[in-house]
Amino acid sequence: MSQTLSTVRLSAPGRMKWRLAGGAVVALLIGALWRAEDVPPTPAQSPVSLTGAAPVTFAPPSAGTGDGSTELAALKAELNTAAMAIDQSAGVASEGLVRSRPDYVSPMEWMMLQGVANQHANAERELSRMVHFLRFNKQLERWEGLNAGSDPALRQALASALVTDLPVRVGQGDMSASDARALLMRLLADAEPDASRREARLGDTMARVEAASRAATQALAESGKLVLPVGANPNGTASPAR
Repeated sequence: MSQTLSTVRLSAPGRMKWRLAGGAVVALLIGALWRAEDVPPTPAQSPVSLTGAAPVTFAPPSAGTGDGSTELAALKAELNTAAMAIDQSAGVASEGLVRSRPDYVSPMEWMMLQGVANQHANAERELSRMVHFLRFNKQLERWEGLNAGSDPALRQALASALVTDLPVRVGQGDMSASDARALLMRLLADAEPDASRREARLGDTMARVEAASRAATQALAESGKLVLPVGANPNGTASPAR
């Protein structure tokens, strides 16, 4: 598993960590590993028990056995079940601690998220952030997969949830303000069919995204992980030092 994670780290593409790359789990892990580079490793200790379950271990299906195809089929079925549950997640809060596995997270995804979260000093908070980020990616994948004329109510619910979540994702460092603005312009037609309300929501969301970006930049500057040009205002925007 460590070899797989190393491969993901080396192939992570620039700042576009939030976009889907072959599936929501891959995108989530790339984003989690990118953030992990800025978090000092915790001292060697037993894994944090996030849900009262046994410590997380990674055990991929055994190669060369008759059970391999059965295990793979079971994993695919779990992923499909979780993917179907994303339609009911539009009303889920985009913040807050997550202490149990949501329906839209498969058991395998949950295990992987716990394994990454346990590398952080505050495992519960990091697990919650990643679960919310995974939900965001799955909602986006689902919205993009719907045809323009199919299930307008679901398209509106998903688009509206994504618009609401954009400032949170920027504030958490999961995506840049420029990426959020570009995605916002795509989502608004579905999120707000009424033109007057759409214009108002555009302005409100843009302001929230910019405020979240400034707060995230300020937090990085205060932590010493952000390189600012000489004479630059720390409240302005700048890219974290990588």
